[in-house]
Amino acid sequence: MSETDRMSFYTPLRVLIDSGRILNPTVKDGTVYLAAAHLEMLRNLTQYLHRRSTFVSEYESMYYLMPDDTDWDSIEQIVAELEYRLMPGKVTMWGYTDRLFSQVDDTVPSGTTLTQMHPLVPDDTLWRILGVSIYTDSDTAFCYLYGKFGATLAAIQETVQLTPQLDTVVHPIDVVLKAGDRFQIYYYGLQQGQRVLSTLWGYTMDTT
Repeated sequence: MSETDRMSFYTPLRVLIDSGRILNPTVKDGTVYLAAAHLEMLRNLTQYLHRRSTFVSEYESMYYLMPDDTDWDSIEQIVAELEYRLMPGKVTMWGYTDRLFSQVDDTVPSGTTLTQMHPLVPDDTLWRILGVSIYTDSDTAFCYLYGKFGATLAAIQETVQLTPQLDTVVHPIDVVLKAGDRFQIYYYGLQQGQRVLSTLWGYTMDTT
């Protein structure tokens, strides 16, 4: 595509997207929480992303240059990926309410085992746990991670080794708990008086 063919003129009704910011983003990937209405808007707005004139590669005083063929092929691939992610059935509507942070700090009263329980998930709420870290102040120990789903106790991750005075981040973790469920950790290989501290983070969802 020649430079003359790539020329397009500014109009007050056209919103331009800098192609360089699409092909070489300056921000990191992240998770975005969209309301249903926002999602519908975004699905419809993607039709404008199929017009090469929406994108600008070079700015001039009276005109701008649209992406060349190589850049345009790359942009069309990115647009196709976006449309696929926005398709009905491809989007998970989690209903973000607030950040989740739960921390439990225990000292072993006796014996070599301990079950550490985080709070029950409140009514009309879901917890999505995306991170877990565990700390112990002395002696190497081990633990299992469990989800208490009603009457069912299900293993989430087994045999996590803890190093004294070092936060152990457990991943990958992506667990959803409903009202009445809880997250708990079973420790073994402990010593009396040993401290164990666990932290959960993620976000909450209002189901009302």
